[in-house]
Amino acid sequence: VRAAGEAAALYGRALELWPRVPDAERHAGVDHVEVLVRAGRARFMQGDDARSLPLLEAAAEEVDSAADPRRAAEVLGELARVQWGLGRGEASRSTLNDALALLAHDGESSVRATLLAEQVRILMLQGRHRETLEASVEALRMAEAVGDEAVRGNLLNRRGSVLIALGEHEAGMAALRESIAVARRTGRADHLSMGYVNLADALHQAGRSAEAHAICCEGLREVTGDDRSARWMLVMASEIEFDRGDWASAAQRLAPQRFSAGQGLVNEQLHAAELALGRRDDDVARALLDECEQWLVNSLE
Repeated sequence: VRAAGEAAALYGRALELWPRVPDAERHAGVDHVEVLVRAGRARFMQGDDARSLPLLEAAAEEVDSAADPRRAAEVLGELARVQWGLGRGEASRSTLNDALALLAHDGESSVRATLLAEQVRILMLQGRHRETLEASVEALRMAEAVGDEAVRGNLLNRRGSVLIALGEHEAGMAALRESIAVARRTGRADHLSMGYVNLADALHQAGRSAEAHAICCEGLREVTGDDRSARWMLVMASEIEFDRGDWASAAQRLAPQRFSAGQGLVNEQLHAAELALGRRDDDVARALLDECEQWLVNSLE
C-alpha cells in the first residue's frame, strides 16, 4: 500500500532482531543483504535519504561480488541512486561505474539495463542532453532485448525530457505520454510520478500551464499516499500554482515538509523560499536557501 515509513520501521526491527535469532535467514525467507536493501529502499521512498545511505552501504559491503556479480551490481546501483539524491555526484558516478564494471562480461540482463538507465538519468540531470540521447539508445536496446518494460518506460521518460530541452516538443511529449502509459501497465508508481512531473513541467514551460496543472491533478489521483512519488507531484503542482498566482494553494501543498535530506528537500525548500520572497519574508527565504546550499555544494545537477 506504499506505506514506506511503516515498511522502513518494520525492516529496522527485523535488522535489530537478526543477530539474536538462530537461523534468521530461514525464518525471514531472505538473507541479511536483502533485508538491508529493502530497508534502504523503504527509507529512500519515505524521503529519508540520509538514513537510507548507511543501510545500502552495509549491503554493498556484505554482498559477495565474486560469487554473485549481478546481485552486487544491483546493490551498487541502489547505492548510487541514493548518493546522487544526497548531492554526492562524483561518488554516485563512481559507484555506478563500479556496478557496470562487475557486469562487463555478463551479457544482457535486466540489472545491466537498469544500471544503463540510471546512467542516462544522471546525464539528463547534468543537462548533457546530446549525451543523454546517445546513451539512451544502448539502454533502450538492452531493455527491449531482455523484455524489461519498466526500464523501457523509464528511459522513454528521460528521452522525452531531453527532446523537449532540445526543442523537439511534440516528440518529447509523445515519449513522456508513452512512459506514463508504460508505468501504469507495469505498476511502477515512482516511474508514473516522474512521467507526470516531467510532462507537466514541459507543458508549463511551453506556456500551457492550465493543461500542466490538470496533468498534475490527474497524477495525484493515480499516485496516492505519502511517499516521495506523490510528493514530487505535489511540489510540481505547487510550482505551477505559484506561477499562476494561486499562492494560497501553492503554500498548502508544500506544508508540511516531507523530505528530510538531499535533492528532494532542496526541491521543496527552493519553492518555499520563492513563496517567502513573494511575501517579503526575506529572513525565512535566506534560511531556506542557506540550507539548500549545503546539500548542493557537491551536487553535479
